[in-house]
Amino acid sequence: MVAVHGAFDSNSTPSLSAALEAGAASFSKVVVDAAGLTIADSTVLNVLLTFNRTAAARLYVARPAPPLRRVLELTGADTVLDIRPTVEDALAP
Repeated sequence: MVAVHGAFDSNSTPSLSAALEAGAASFSKVVVDAAGLTIADSTVLNVLLTFNRTAAARLYVARPAPPLRRVLELTGADTVLDIRPTVEDALAP
């Protein structure tokens, strides 16, 4: 599981990409706990969508905080990404 906290923009998305790739190298499912995200811009969305499209692991976004949920809804990415209300739901088989 990758837990994100605080503001994520173009300066911090490389660490998110690296964490997602590290998770995919070891697991068939990668869960992003996004409850602690305070700022999310299009670069975060790009990282999530790119990973979702190209990674061998399945991506789940759990508990998206309001800033991320807004970006997901405005762009329609909430219909592409697998969004779950809880981490437990995302981790379930």
